[in-house]
Amino acid sequence: MKMLTVSLLLPAIVAMAIPARAANADDTSYQGIDLAEWKTRVQPQFSVAERRQAIAALEGIGIRWTRSHRADKESRVRWLTDEIVPPLVTAMKDPDASLRRQAIISSNWIDKQATTPLIPRYVELLSDADDRVRAAAAGALTFRGSTAEPATPKLLELLADDKSAEVRRAAATALRTAGPKAVAALFALVDDKRVDVRRAVLATFQGSYVGADPTTTPLYAVTRLESLLDDANPQIRKDAAMGLIGLGPGIPADVVGKLLGNRDPGVRHVSAEALLMRNNATVFQVELLKLMDSDEELRRANANLLSRLGPGAIPMLLKLLADRDPNVRGNAAESLGHFGRAAKDAVDPLKKLLTDMVEIRGSESGECVCHRAGQALRQITGDEAYIKGLPPLRPDGL
Repeated sequence: MKMLTVSLLLPAIVAMAIPARAANADDTSYQGIDLAEWKTRVQPQFSVAERRQAIAALEGIGIRWTRSHRADKESRVRWLTDEIVPPLVTAMKDPDASLRRQAIISSNWIDKQATTPLIPRYVELLSDADDRVRAAAAGALTFRGSTAEPATPKLLELLADDKSAEVRRAAATALRTAGPKAVAALFALVDDKRVDVRRAVLATFQGSYVGADPTTTPLYAVTRLESLLDDANPQIRKDAAMGLIGLGPGIPADVVGKLLGNRDPGVRHVSAEALLMRNNATVFQVELLKLMDSDEELRRANANLLSRLGPGAIPMLLKLLADRDPNVRGNAAESLGHFGRAAKDAVDPLKKLLTDMVEIRGSESGECVCHRAGQALRQITGDEAYIKGLPPLRPDGL
């Protein structure tokens, strides 16, 4: 897992460090310092370290107050708007770019309604000289529905012209969740001549945006994305397929059928893998089993997920136990274990793998194929003896 930056971790750490308090308590201090003092410490005359700590403390106090006043939304929003938002606005003007970014991120932890007045400030920060600040500002405009539509022109400008890929991605995601007008403008860039811009647009349709305005996925999205399956660029074709799967349960079954039967193997593969990863593969079980049965490369690459297709996948998993690649053998064994007694036909071939001491690539504990086989046998037969006598695993990371 990638290490998070200190500037991202600090607010969350401080928030956790602030002890939970009883509801209706009036204490708004932290580390013996009251809120009024923390609000003062965001001013430029204090050191960078003190200003950084003050931003984190404001975030933490704001989160704590929110948790303690859940039942009274009106007073909660009013208090946050009056007490927490103004000093964060001050911090967003800090001469230090890292503190401007921290203030933006901290504001995202606070009630969205309380921070709605910050939208004009976020829009201003989309023009900040620092690309990480611009990206954070775009991130703060995400999941705000139509209230973020005033940012559409600037977000479109960033998506089309910003030098930073991170900023372009953040701008595209903000547009994706900013209401129907913003989404329509976003779609207009699908035909941009620059591949990186087009990919940034398509990437926003590959995720699920539960908190977005329900009208942000227009009916024409399916037709428009489907048309890109014939694009000259193979990566655009795959991105469009991922975007279609990302639209969720609303995607027509015939469209999924076209994806799994597409003439481009790249489209077929990313579509099948996306359905398996989202764990809704059983909806298209027949089509996926047929594709897996006919495509050895795809079958081997997804041996760890084939159990999601139900017992119909057992015969192909049995074949994969004899694969030349130890990772495929191990993944197939693990998948068979998920079926329990339904995979009784796998007992004998799994027993043969108990002597397979080849280590699984990437395993920090030294896990071998035999370990996967032993666990699968235990799950299928209920006999703990199969996991006894296997080579000891080393502690992770050693």
